[in-house]
Amino acid sequence: MPSFWYYRERRTRPIVKVWFARGWNQASIAYNDETLGTCSSREEVEAGQSYTAKDGSVVTIKLARGRPFPVVTVDGKPLIGTVGDPLRVARSVFFLFV
Repeated sequence: MPSFWYYRERRTRPIVKVWFARGWNQASIAYNDETLGTCSSREEVEAGQSYTAKDGSVVTIKLARGRPFPVVTVDGKPLIGTVGDPLRVARSVFFLFV
């Protein structure tokens, strides 16, 4: 299954791993090498799922309709490399107008 690694800060070790089956028909999420849960359908991922890690952090995954990649947050803050990453959004807007 393909997978993505996401980071809390640039140049640090990844903290969230998301792996999925074709078409997001199944997706799993891990935080700090701890598997938190699995979504068994694309509808579950689109609806958004939240999981609580051992350290109390709340990890959320949500796939927006028509988007190929999910928004992944930890305690409500988007992780670097996700669709919600502020730098990624700024780059997208910049290239839209260039």
